[in-house]
Amino acid sequence: MSDAKTYIPNIIFRDAQLIFKPNFDGHAERFNAPGRRYMNIRLDDDLYDQLDKDGWRVKVWQPKPTDEDPEPDAIKFMKVIINLDGMVPPKIVSVKGTVKTVLEGDLVNVLQGARFSKIKCSVSPYQHEEGDPLTGYLRTGYFYLTDMDDPFMDDDFEEDTNNDIPF
Repeated sequence: MSDAKTYIPNIIFRDAQLIFKPNFDGHAERFNAPGRRYMNIRLDDDLYDQLDKDGWRVKVWQPKPTDEDPEPDAIKFMKVIINLDGMVPPKIVSVKGTVKTVLEGDLVNVLQGARFSKIKCSVSPYQHEEGDPLTGYLRTGYFYLTDMDDPFMDDDFEEDTNNDIPF
């Protein structure tokens, strides 16, 4: 029997949809120790089935029924760990318009509470112990920022040269 590990490729998401609130700043939560950063990526049925078959740690959340939706569909997702303290930390880039900014270390905190129009990322597998499911770790992430609450964000403004304004 060989001790060689089977190569498992990264998962590439070209338009990842986050569910639940991500924890980019590593704040403590009920089931999260301080300093642990993560995000949850929604999976379609086919990808969920494939990842589950391949041994990845994937989950299903069943929303509670409401008056508007008495039989809500289950939501399939995977938790992706953002480990900035590893030997090779992930490359994380915020994108606003044509400006790309590499976020290193605690600069990742600026993504907490941000809104994204698109997320592209690569997720690497890691198996902590033999027999454990594969855990996803962020390898590369491009986070395209948007500000839906500010309709003037992308407007061009002329510089105000009137210095007679009393305030």
